[in-house]
Amino acid sequence: MEYKIAVLGSAAVGKSSIVVRYIRDSFAESYDPTIEDAYKKHDEFEGKARILDILDTAGMAEYSSLRTQYMEKGIGFVLVYSIIQLKTFQAIEPLIKQIYEVKQKEPATCKIPIIIVGNKVDLDSPGERAVPKEDGEKLAAQYGARFLECSAKTNVNIREIFEQLVNFVDNSDFKHKSEKKSKCPFL
Repeated sequence: MEYKIAVLGSAAVGKSSIVVRYIRDSFAESYDPTIEDAYKKHDEFEGKARILDILDTAGMAEYSSLRTQYMEKGIGFVLVYSIIQLKTFQAIEPLIKQIYEVKQKEPATCKIPIIIVGNKVDLDSPGERAVPKEDGEKLAAQYGARFLECSAKTNVNIREIFEQLVNFVDNSDFKHKSEKKSKCPFL
């Protein structure tokens, strides 16, 4: 099975860094702003081969019109914020609501596979953190999403992001339309 995953969030939160760390196991100190990059990775989770089709999306406001397309195609979503920038965390809930709107689902009846990711834990020093871990956990719980904090720079929890998301898709009512037992189809 192929997993279409969209990585969304504000500009400069490290979306590309997370994806590149996962795909190539490398970290670049600087990036040109992403408009859209697509990657495929073959991986194995829980002894099963998987193909992850990952779309690294633009975080800049001028490309927000493309988000609907990303959301329509995705089967799972990685929503990234920076733990040192409160405004990037505040942008996550509107993204969640937009995903549910695009998919024409209600959080109470259909848990869409979403993982909220607080990036840049390598910068977690006194006075730097703007978003407490508990706030991320609380937002995730509110929507039935998963939550992790990570560091693309130091490779903390990067593979776990994708492993948890694949597991979420596999163990949810969220399935392809062709699977008749699904309570929550939308692909």
